[in-house]
Amino acid sequence: MRRVLACALLLVVLTASPMPAAHAQATPNPKDTSFVVGEGAGTYTQAAAPSVTGAFDRAISELDAAPADATPKQVKDLSFRRRLLELRLLMDLNAFAYDKDQLKSYREIVDRAYEMTGVYQDVSDIEKELGTTVAPEVVANRKVEMNDGLVQIRDPKIRSAMRGFLAAPLSAPRKGGGPGVWDLTGSVASNSFDAVGNAAELQTGIVRHLQSVDLGVTDIFDPNQAFYFHTIRKQIRDVVILSTMFPATKEATAEAVKPLD
Repeated sequence: MRRVLACALLLVVLTASPMPAAHAQATPNPKDTSFVVGEGAGTYTQAAAPSVTGAFDRAISELDAAPADATPKQVKDLSFRRRLLELRLLMDLNAFAYDKDQLKSYREIVDRAYEMTGVYQDVSDIEKELGTTVAPEVVANRKVEMNDGLVQIRDPKIRSAMRGFLAAPLSAPRKGGGPGVWDLTGSVASNSFDAVGNAAELQTGIVRHLQSVDLGVTDIFDPNQAFYFHTIRKQIRDVVILSTMFPATKEATAEAVKPLD
């Protein structure tokens, strides 16, 4: 069944966009996607704890290793924000393996840390793209926002409680809806598949959803359209990243995923 789902994902992605020319593989980057711990072995709920706690441990370790007074460029070059993204995505993939309300509260902590770090590191992109220097007070304000966004995930008590929660998933997938990206697919996770199969189910559902909606915007400076555009990008990114998180699908879908990437 895992192979069937992986092939279904491959077919959907292949029909979504023409294939670009192949290019040489770049030197491995520390910000490249990490493989999930356990490689998705076991049923959905069996694979949840090692994969999510593994991502949690990586994110915390790299966050703690970051300089306390890092510049926007230094933050951009560091990999802890990428690890937070991987953690958030694995929390979404494994959403049915945990109590919905508790998972939502912890996911919001990770999401806020990820987003506020992005606001700060964007200063580096702004200066590079516009060839200008951002005012020091703006940089300082964004740094305060980032540190505020990181307060909870840096708190030892919250960390301990979060990791304990993530280490103890349900014995069987819970009933009910989503949250989030699963709700786009019209499907739910199942112990009939391992983590790779459920990831393929989620990815395929996202691509089918994207094929059914208008992806374009007419005015990127309109806040609502900009938000929509950003949401579409995040959904495509979820498909791309999930396909590289598992050894079983990374190479098998590498060419097919390039148009989305």
